[in-house]
Amino acid sequence: YNFPPDCAIAEPYLDDFNYLSADFKGQMSLIKNRYLNAAHHVDRQIGRVTAYLAGKGLLDNTIVIVLGDHGEEFMERSERWGHAAEFNRYQTSTVAVVRVPGAKPQVISGITSHLDIPATVMPLLGVRNPPQDYSQGQNLLAPDFRRDYAVAADWHRVAYIGEKYKVAFPTNARGAVRMEVLDADDRPVVDREQAKAEIRQETVEMMNNLTRFSRPRG
Repeated sequence: YNFPPDCAIAEPYLDDFNYLSADFKGQMSLIKNRYLNAAHHVDRQIGRVTAYLAGKGLLDNTIVIVLGDHGEEFMERSERWGHAAEFNRYQTSTVAVVRVPGAKPQVISGITSHLDIPATVMPLLGVRNPPQDYSQGQNLLAPDFRRDYAVAADWHRVAYIGEKYKVAFPTNARGAVRMEVLDADDRPVVDREQAKAEIRQETVEMMNNLTRFSRPRG
């Protein structure tokens, strides 16, 4: 969460942020302001890049993608701060902006995935193969775009994230301790087995796809 002083748009913020000694509960609002200032600093750098492209006459011939790799939680839904710890909306939702020269502005709602980026960009570069040949994603710009679920993972679990359920499956013993079944609003589901039964077909597809582009070891 680093930024120069002139990027401080959210105040007050925690001036000295030490991960080991911070009082996360007591100082979370100050920590979040520090994050917002750092994000503003990143925005400025993006502005520098686009201004350079425009100045060189390249912007109208360049696909620009601004994409976060994860969200960030500030104890809104749990006792956790940061990312890579939960599959709730705060940690899995992220900014995504794709600027395509000549394309009309549009907003894509519903579930999307980082996996959709290659499937969106490659056709713009002249690739005619269907996205299934090289990706597990879909073309975000296709008129019929719809994703039924997304896949996310942390160090110990892989998760199905759909419109109705979020289900985490363990990949090792540590993941088994925190196998969660949540609804779309990140609340625990009472009938966990029923929820898993409803997504059984999607779960099989998800697990098969995990190794689809992996080379067998030998």
